[in-house]
Amino acid sequence: MNTISTPWSVREFNHDGKVLMDTNFASARFWEDNGNGRCLEFKKKNAVHKFATRFLPYFGFFKYRLSNSNNFLIVQKKEQRVRIIGNADDRQVGIDIFEWFQDQVDYLKEVLGTKAPGISPGFDEEVFANADLFATKTIRHLPKLNPAENIHPLTDKANEAYLAFENGIVHINSEQAKLLSWQEIPENLFVWDNQVIAQEIALTSEPRGVFWSFLQHLGLEQVNGSWLPNPLQQECLQTTLGYLSHNHKRPDKKPCAVFYDRTAMTLSGGNGKSLLLQALSHIRPVFELSGKHLKKGDNQFAWSGYTPDKRVVVIQDVIRDFDFSNLYNQIEDAFTVEDKGKNKVVYSREESPKITITTNFALQNQGWSDQRRQHLVPVSTFFGTQDKIYGKKIRDILGKYLYEDWGKEDWNDFYNTVIHCIHLYLSIGLVHFKDDVYNSRVLLTAVSNHEDLLNILRDFIEKVVTLQEGKTSKSEILKALDHPDLEELHNNWSGNWHLRCFKRLAEAMGYQINPGRKDGRWQRTINGKVEDCFMLVPYGTQNPDADEDGTTKESTNSASNESKVSITVYG
Repeated sequence: MNTISTPWSVREFNHDGKVLMDTNFASARFWEDNGNGRCLEFKKKNAVHKFATRFLPYFGFFKYRLSNSNNFLIVQKKEQRVRIIGNADDRQVGIDIFEWFQDQVDYLKEVLGTKAPGISPGFDEEVFANADLFATKTIRHLPKLNPAENIHPLTDKANEAYLAFENGIVHINSEQAKLLSWQEIPENLFVWDNQVIAQEIALTSEPRGVFWSFLQHLGLEQVNGSWLPNPLQQECLQTTLGYLSHNHKRPDKKPCAVFYDRTAMTLSGGNGKSLLLQALSHIRPVFELSGKHLKKGDNQFAWSGYTPDKRVVVIQDVIRDFDFSNLYNQIEDAFTVEDKGKNKVVYSREESPKITITTNFALQNQGWSDQRRQHLVPVSTFFGTQDKIYGKKIRDILGKYLYEDWGKEDWNDFYNTVIHCIHLYLSIGLVHFKDDVYNSRVLLTAVSNHEDLLNILRDFIEKVVTLQEGKTSKSEILKALDHPDLEELHNNWSGNWHLRCFKRLAEAMGYQINPGRKDGRWQRTINGKVEDCFMLVPYGTQNPDADEDGTTKESTNSASNESKVSITVYG
């Protein structure tokens, strides 16, 4: 079957032997006793209609409409758990459901018998001879999951979270975590089946165990040759795991969590970032994507296969020149998914997932537009260093492989650690870690990892801001970079690399460039010559040349309206 989830069988519904003996099942049958001991009076249209409107809903099949959308899913509801079977506009789903029924016939015969009101020996042939009719008409007639009863999924709220287990649902808020029985959940609420953790939970008073130890090691830093815990870094890691495990997005605070190695090296890895994010797949359904698939330009089908029960998108190991702006819309606006040959599906902000990425590089384009959409999460290089110097793997240090050779107690400790992280996040929010180490890598990345260029250009920008009120010109920039240490760049780099590096570095240092000016361009007449000029303004402050509404006081960017001035060069 090509369904997203395999439907529950009739046997699973009838586990106590009562479902098929219930009087309601008589009206759910789409076959009738014709008085001759044969159980199906086969009237094509009538049988198909009853199959879709009575028989399938009796075993939980419905259409389910996504909020604020015209898109429907085909789901199956069993008590308070719901599985996604497929998309209503996918013809294959109707075929899959009919094939599911074919697989149930032997069990129905076993329980109901082969005489009225059971299933006759010739039932199979009569129904299956009309398989195309059943497969193509079923979805059209399938009823909706009753909207009048306001049936909807149990979802986290801004200040509370839920984790579902086989023996109950843990309710978490800023004060406590409490295990509720399934019977305590209101009947109009359901839980997506693949969000139910296939384990029973026993709550503990404190986090402990292998995963907790792993998390503590990720927050170590090397001080005078010794590895010591950095409390702020550890809180950053814990609250971020809590944030990603919390199934709620605040409209004003929904950043992409960026996990990186806390090192001054240009390239790093092997420190446990991917292992940490593997934890998410044991907490919530996740949608994983290789960072190599998010290329520059067209990413139209990058999210193909995403379904709304996936609450976190994990993008592993983005490439060196990854353009973070490709994620702007998916982070802040509605989440749009397009599959080849299928209708585009737009999930509302409330339904859209959180996004997290891992990187072995400092991300490029680190201007304010990027920074305000990111939550940076430093990962210690402890594990990578131990492997490089002593040949010790993570398993050697922790005593076990993460997630693989765990017993029941290890998993219980793991989920209690996750519950602790969610509780901490709901109590104090996301803890931010200001990291000079990463900032240095960002600045170096902005100038294509050329240290001499970084030193010269950074000094120049600092002088422009300090001594020239943030104002400079193209000719000043070119003169500042006419430096003997940069001779190789002049010979080998093409195009306007001077201005590109200046702009990228200025933005990475926290400055807006020509804010409030049309197309971001500012021209002035300097010493009788029209030049491109630049005004550097710190993010979070207004252009001093702008009016209260943020627009510049000059009526135009045209050079004809500029006075003749001479700018002092500090180089």
